Amino acid sequence: MTAGIAIDPSSGQSSLELTSNTPGSAGTLTVTSSLLDTTNTSTSTLTYTNASDITSLTALGISVNNDGSISLDATSLDSLLNSDYSGVVGFFQNASGWGQTFSTMLTNSGNTVGTGILSLASTSNSNIESTLNADISKENMLISAQQSSLTAELNSANEIMQQLPTQLAGVNELYSAITGYNQQQGG
Repeated sequence: MTAGIAIDPSSGQSSLELTSNTPGSAGTLTVTSSLLDTTNTSTSTLTYTNASDITSLTALGISVNNDGSISLDATSLDSLLNSDYSGVVGFFQNASGWGQTFSTMLTNSGNTVGTGILSLASTSNSNIESTLNADISKENMLISAQQSSLTAELNSANEIMQQLPTQLAGVNELYSAITGYNQQQGG
């Protein structure tokens, strides 16, 4: 006997395929399962109807709140697992199910060069960083130019301040010569 997984190319659905290697009635296969469907515990046949497939996380009791946090309604999930276990499994594991799509999205988010979410975010961050560095360089040049200008002005003001005592002494001498104030006698 050989066992394999058969995939229907039109629907993408997979199934277990068992083949007997013995010809005739001696090669008849009988499969007995110890698994029980929770909705029918008297038979080992698992029921699965394609119509019961879950199509959203909301159906599992998973929701996103207005603040971005995720909440889980455990009662809804437990009820769904008890009533349609194979539908929940199919939601996460079927080839075209949400779980596979999400897995592919996560894989491609960082690996797809130039178009992946992480690649695009990294490129955006690099562009912003370059712009900010250019702005910082421009501001540093302006600060340096203003610093040089202020230093020159302060040096000029300092030279003027240093000349004030000499000029004041000259004014005092002129005032004394004109008015005769503060002149020494007998000198």
